[in-house]
Amino acid sequence: MTLAAIAGSFLLAWSAGAHAQTGDEESPFRAPRPEPKEGLLTPTEPTPPGGVPLLKRFVPGLADGLKAQTPFIRDTSLNLHLRSFYFNRLNSDESQNEAWAFGGWLAYKSGWLLDTARVGAVGYSIACVDCHEPTTMAVRVTRPGFIAGIKALKAKEGIADFDPNRDATRQEMRSFACGQCHVEYYFKGPGKVVTYPWANGLKVEEIEAYYEREGFTDFVHAETGNKVLKAQHPEFEVWSQGVHARAGVACADCHMPYERVGALKVSDHWVRSPLLNLNRACQTCHAVSEKELEARVLSIQDRHHALLQRAAKATTDMLDAIVAAKKEGASEPALQAAAAQHRKAQWRLDFVAAENSMGFHAPQELARILGEVIDHARQGQLEAERTLRKR
Repeated sequence: MTLAAIAGSFLLAWSAGAHAQTGDEESPFRAPRPEPKEGLLTPTEPTPPGGVPLLKRFVPGLADGLKAQTPFIRDTSLNLHLRSFYFNRLNSDESQNEAWAFGGWLAYKSGWLLDTARVGAVGYSIACVDCHEPTTMAVRVTRPGFIAGIKALKAKEGIADFDPNRDATRQEMRSFACGQCHVEYYFKGPGKVVTYPWANGLKVEEIEAYYEREGFTDFVHAETGNKVLKAQHPEFEVWSQGVHARAGVACADCHMPYERVGALKVSDHWVRSPLLNLNRACQTCHAVSEKELEARVLSIQDRHHALLQRAAKATTDMLDAIVAAKKEGASEPALQAAAAQHRKAQWRLDFVAAENSMGFHAPQELARILGEVIDHARQGQLEAERTLRKR
């Protein structure tokens, strides 16, 4: 039983006892209060009382083997609780956006050791403590990669020894907390240290310059054999280049807008697209109708999607040209110029495609990057075709 359930049961028992002692009768003008349902107070057990846990049910010999163990091992429990969220949206151009996210928690609890002590632990996909200080609930950042990355970024801007938990404003923290995960990163060195490549800045070419200086490559392209980079999900970097960031609008302002809960104003922790909550997410600042706001967003996303497809077509044409040249026997040195354009084009295309706002976070910046994708891809295609004609 959870702490909340215990507290709830205690309060119900106390109120019922107090009522019995006073001898008050129910008012004829007030409907009797319904009896509380047990399901509201006690979470549903993953295994019904008297049932057999899944591992014991499906792993042969496990149940019998545990019977011979000490209570510390025999009475061990391992509970996995999964949750999911499905998003489905039909766009004005008949295209469809779909996403299915998973999360949950895994809880371990041992049996008793010498009838004196037992141990347990719970691991969460994302929990309150990732973004909130446990004692004060103040917004905080906990990811070492972000703390080191933002420190390097601020040092480039002339701010020494920046600590977000000490030096950032509360409004900045409402974006920094999100930027712990929604970012570009890589695993650095033999220790595979999670590193945010922000020492040069947040723009695509600044991150690219960082990787070039480090001599980093994500993988070798299967068809061309060229060393290329793979972007993760650079929402924080792209948002930083947009008009909302320049206006001081935080991630949480749109994706977790304020709501009233009784006399309190709190952030809505149902993190979702502002299109699903236009009134609180957008109309706080934009005094236009929900229909017009939605149309503006979809127009930006539709135009972005069309330009993204053009950039992707240019990139695949380049890849086809390089592959064709290799099949005709073109050497690696001969295709070196095409390979350099390939690395630049694919990095930029992937940077845009991996970002999850479909252009909305920074439309002009992403259009600029896609223009560079087309430029580098066509140059790479011409280099490959030029090499092929020389043979």
